[in-house]
Amino acid sequence: MCAFYSSSRNVLDDIVVDYATNGLQAGNKVFCMVDQPSSVRGRIPPQLVAREGMLHVLTEDEAYMPDGSFSKDVFIRNMETMAREASADGYGSFRAVYVNGIIIDNPHYQSHSLPG
Repeated sequence: MCAFYSSSRNVLDDIVVDYATNGLQAGNKVFCMVDQPSSVRGRIPPQLVAREGMLHVLTEDEAYMPDGSFSKDVFIRNMETMAREASADGYGSFRAVYVNGIIIDNPHYQSHSLPG
C-alpha cells in the first residue's frame, strides 16, 4: 500500500491503525514502524491481538538500528525472519507498514542505501 498525505500526524496514524487493525482482524501477523508506537498501539483494540507476538510496533530506530547502528542487511534479515516466522507460526499473511518519510529526517540513514 502506498499513501500520500499532506496533513497532521493523526491522519497518518489513522492510515496505519486501519491497516494494522484490518490485518489483525484477518488473523495476520502485523509489523508497524512509526514515529510514536504508543499512538498506534493505544488505538488498536487489545482483543484483536489474539496471540503473543501477533503485533509488533517499533520506532524507526528500533527497527533500523536494533544494535545502535544502521545496517540495511540487518533490517532486511529481520524482516525476512519475521515473515518466515509468521508462516511457520500458522499466520495466513504477514503485513508490514512503515512511514518512509521518517527516514528523510534522520541523519543516521542519509549516508546509506535503504532497502527498497
